Amino acid sequence: SVADHSWRMGMISLLASEIQGVDRDKCVRMAIVHDLAEATVGDLTPFCGVSKEEKHQREKEAMCNIKETLSSSIGDEIFSLWTEYESAATAEAKLMKDFDKFEMIMQAE
Repeated sequence: SVADHSWRMGMISLLASEIQGVDRDKCVRMAIVHDLAEATVGDLTPFCGVSKEEKHQREKEAMCNIKETLSSSIGDEIFSLWTEYESAATAEAKLMKDFDKFEMIMQAE
């Protein structure tokens, strides 16, 4: 499930505390929220017939709705973490992308 996956991502992030130049706590927070949009839009895989652009748009809309339901500081933080993950613009986001793939490989075995 998405919940199992996000929990494992959080644990992997927590255990990877010795990586230089990476904020472990930020990674744990990012792991928790990286697939949060799927609670609304579902887990859209390449086999669903939805383009990457459409998937991203649906997830962004879901995250905007989630952000609006929360207090501004928490909503802003969650949206910012998700956006950072999606763009893979930081060391933490790149690491989380790698952990995401690693965790899915572990699930498949």
